[in-house]
Amino acid sequence: MLVPLVMALIADDSTADGFLSALAITFFAGLIIWVPVVNARHELRIRDGFLITSLCWTVLGLFGALPFALSDSLNLTPIEAIFESISGLTTTGATVIVGLDSLPKSILLYRQLLQWMGGIGIIVVAVAVLPMLGIGGMQLYKAETPGPSKDSKLTPRITETAKALAMVYVGLTVICAIAFWLAGMTTFDAIAHALSTVAIGGFSTHDASMGYFQSIKSPENEKFVAAIKAKYGKDRVVGDPMECGYNAVYLWKLAVEKAKSFDVAKVIAASSEVEFKAPEGLVRIHKTNHHVWKKVRIGRARADGQFDIVHESQLTEPNPFPKL
Repeated sequence: MLVPLVMALIADDSTADGFLSALAITFFAGLIIWVPVVNARHELRIRDGFLITSLCWTVLGLFGALPFALSDSLNLTPIEAIFESISGLTTTGATVIVGLDSLPKSILLYRQLLQWMGGIGIIVVAVAVLPMLGIGGMQLYKAETPGPSKDSKLTPRITETAKALAMVYVGLTVICAIAFWLAGMTTFDAIAHALSTVAIGGFSTHDASMGYFQSIKSPENEKFVAAIKAKYGKDRVVGDPMECGYNAVYLWKLAVEKAKSFDVAKVIAASSEVEFKAPEGLVRIHKTNHHVWKKVRIGRARADGQFDIVHESQLTEPNPFPKL
């Protein structure tokens, strides 16, 4: 929270109070828990490691939600704030926030940092610190790490392993940010997207998405975008989730009309090759795998966060399960 707080104070935006309050609550809650056991020294058992791993993700998700819940610029409910926090820490990439382009940079950076920390694994970071507190970390490492590799350490000591992983992770992030910057991103966007990319997450600082371009020139898209902006404001950026949800409703409607029934099996059977003139262009349900035929577009990013389309393909057949 410190880095976004500093950014909020420098920018003098509306999130500084929220970050200060969240930081104070987190600090004093941790202090109250830590003081009674400050002199305790013991080795954790395997079952302790599993319990602490689960509690770490839960507690971090709850405290990580505080800046979202306390920020006046977001107006999120507690459930939405927790969802956003846990989505970031688990690198899920799903979000309940819309209007990213108009949010303060401190909040945008905080979302990216949550995902970046989640990418390396909070527990792997923690095992480098816990030994200094007199608590063994190997049980946590085994509980957190998937697969058979958990029994073969990269270095003789688990603390050294955590430090080595952290150095590689930071190095990759720096290289990724430089690459994005050289490709034309702003410094802030390059850093923010590097944090998300290296974590293999999906958070972005913009609503625009490579899955759908608001700038597509067609009557259907212009009508769709105008309707969204009329209801939610002229500054609202129309993104891929909105368009996909819109398409799904109409494709389902067409399948129901074709089946003349609401029965699930009949609707699925009738959905074969149902097509709809969507905002992005014609889409069609595949006759066997029930995924959607779509056009592939390549866009050149503009300063306003939208894209100039430089290439557009014919309808491309979906192949969700390609054979190697």
